[in-house]
Amino acid sequence: MEIEGIVKDESNILIAGAEIKVTYIDKIKSALQIDWHSGRKTTGIDGIFFIRNINPDKKLLIEVHHPDYQPCSLGVLALRPAEKLTNMDITLVKK
Repeated sequence: MEIEGIVKDESNILIAGAEIKVTYIDKIKSALQIDWHSGRKTTGIDGIFFIRNINPDKKLLIEVHHPDYQPCSLGVLALRPAEKLTNMDITLVKK
């Protein structure tokens, strides 16, 4: 399973150097409990990121950080084996 996408700002300018962190979510109750760290990538100059070899059938939490922007978190339902989440479009807001 893999995730691909871009990170940009509100003016549609691609953001280089944004850190994308993907973790598996064990349970959601009053707080998130992270089961196992899957992947961490940084966007290139073109704002694009790829995260591959993600275990299927687990709920995912995608967190995006960059020093100049507000952090962003996205929850994703479990994907099936060989399924791809492509063209993910993440917009960050300036601090």
